[in-house]
Amino acid sequence: PLSDVAPSIRIPNTVVYKHQQIAFWYFTSTDGTVKKKGTAKLNNETIYHEFCRKASASGIVAYYLSCEPATSGGRGSTVLEYLNQSQLQEFLFNRQKVNNGILQQFLDPKGNHNAILRALWSPQVTVLERRINRNRLFDTKMDIYERAITFEGPDFHSVPAPVRGSKLPAAIHQMASGIASHATAVSGDKLRISRMALNLKMDVEGNPW
Repeated sequence: PLSDVAPSIRIPNTVVYKHQQIAFWYFTSTDGTVKKKGTAKLNNETIYHEFCRKASASGIVAYYLSCEPATSGGRGSTVLEYLNQSQLQEFLFNRQKVNNGILQQFLDPKGNHNAILRALWSPQVTVLERRINRNRLFDTKMDIYERAITFEGPDFHSVPAPVRGSKLPAAIHQMASGIASHATAVSGDKLRISRMALNLKMDVEGNPW
C-alpha cells in the first residue's frame, strides 16, 4: 500500500543548496526514518560541527555534488568534490554556491577501499553493480580523489566487483520500491517513478546507506 510515512532508509547527513542558500538538511533518525532538521539548525557552524564530529580516519568528511549548467550548444554536467575538514570549512564559510547542489557526509565503507553499489531499479527487477577503488582509502599520502572515486571517475581508478547472493539484491529492491511508493503517495498520485538509479554504500557493519 502507498504511504506518506517516511520510508525506512539510511542516509548520512545531507544538506541541499538551492539558489546559493541552505534549503534543507535531511538525516536518518534513531528510529530509522528520514527526517528534516529545523530551520534553526540550517547554519554553517552547525553543519561543520556535525560533519566533523566523527571524522573518518581517511581525512574525508564530506562530498559536494553539483550540476554545472549547459553551455551554448552543449550539455550540463555533474561535478563531485571530496572535501577534508579544511576544505569543508572553506566551502561552508567562504565559497559562493553558484549552482544548486547537495553536500553529504562521508561514511567509511566496509573494508579498506572505498566502494559504491549502484542499483538500477524498476518495479519488476533491480540490477546491482559494484565498483571498488584501487587505492587504500586510509593512505592519506595519496590524493583524496584517487582514494575515493568509483563510478563517477575514469575506469582506471576502480574495478568492478561481483554482488553475490540474493539477500542484498532483494533488500535493495524492497528499499527502492518503498521510495517509489512514498514519492507517489506524498505527491497525491501525481508522481510515479518507473526507473531509478541509486548509489549506495555499505558501512563498516555491512548496512546499506
